[in-house]
Amino acid sequence: MPLIIAIGNALRGDDGVGPLAAAALDRPGVDVITDHQLLPEMAEAISQADRVLFLDVAAGGTPGAVTCRHLAPADTPDPTFTHRQNPESLLAMARDWYGSVPPACLITVAGASFALSETLSAPVAAAVPALLSRAWEFLAGP
Repeated sequence: MPLIIAIGNALRGDDGVGPLAAAALDRPGVDVITDHQLLPEMAEAISQADRVLFLDVAAGGTPGAVTCRHLAPADTPDPTFTHRQNPESLLAMARDWYGSVPPACLITVAGASFALSETLSAPVAAAVPALLSRAWEFLAGP
């Protein structure tokens, strides 16, 4: 079963694009995890997935630009096991702790505003259909 991990805070403007997109992608047969940050505890769910899609906002770049990057596990996970992980480190944890790492992709949208707001900026809101299209493409698999 595919897994979507959406990172972001819906109360910080464009930072909420990951959770918003995950809600639109949530269907039977798709597992969804939403949190403000990546956590080591997510490694087990990653190891059990057929594929994992990370959704997040990017702090740099042209607002609204959608980027898709296929991921590989880090050589070694972050040895501090803090709550400041990255997707590659979580993939390494899934591999090292649970013996399995699925194909993974990170889709980001460059944000314009991270102010206190429950609304996406115009360029990020306009990018959501492209984000969803790329997400469905990845989730459908090869």
